[in-house]
Amino acid sequence: MKEDFDQVTRSISEIDEKSINSKDEIQIKNDLNNKIEKLIKYCKNEAKFLNVNRTLTENEIIKENREKQIQLIEINVEKLKKVINYEIIIKFLNENIKQLLINCENEIGTILFEQTFKQIQN
Repeated sequence: MKEDFDQVTRSISEIDEKSINSKDEIQIKNDLNNKIEKLIKYCKNEAKFLNVNRTLTENEIIKENREKQIQLIEINVEKLKKVINYEIIIKFLNENIKQLLINCENEIGTILFEQTFKQIQN
C-alpha cells in the first residue's frame, strides 16, 4: 500500500470547490476515507502478524524479514501521521477515520511491543 498523500493533497488543492458537484465530492470523500482506513488496517495487520514463532535455523531469515516488515510499517505510519497535518485532506475525512488516524500510531506501537515481547519469550 503505497499511498502518496502528498500527491492526493496536490490533486485536491487543484479542485475548484465552487465548481465541484456534490456527487463528485462525496466520491472523493469516500475514496479518501477508504484508502486511509485500508492503510491503517494494513499497518495493524502487518504488525499483528510479524513472524514470531520460528525455529533457530530459521531465525536469521525471520529476523531480516521482520526488520523489513517493521521498516515498512514505520514508513506507512509516517504517511498516516503526515495526513493529520494536511488540513485539505482532513476536511474530507469522516469523524471515525479521523479518530482511527489519531489513535493508529499508539495502537500500532502497542502491537509491535507485544509482538517483540512474544519474540523474546520464544
